[in-house]
Amino acid sequence: MARFLQGQALDVYQRMTDEDVGDYELLKNSLLKRFRLTEGDYRKRFKIEKIEVGETAAQFVDRLNKYLTKWREMAGFETTYEGLQNMILRDQFFITCDNS
Repeated sequence: MARFLQGQALDVYQRMTDEDVGDYELLKNSLLKRFRLTEGDYRKRFKIEKIEVGETAAQFVDRLNKYLTKWREMAGFETTYEGLQNMILRDQFFITCDNS
């Protein structure tokens, strides 16, 4: 596996124990965190992104949709009305609590 990795990904791999690198989910999560591809990062991207110069409205909406989908998947919510409702409620709850 290490022979396929380079740079920062290789650094993450080399810092893990032999037992941990054998655990696909643990390795994947470590790499995602290192490259800031976590639930919180996708949430932040979804909320703060702006349309880029030369980007069409359809491209921007597609990019936002990808961020929202990754945020929902990583948060563990279902692709249902109730799942999205719960994700939005949880997000608003944490926003409100952070401000108090």
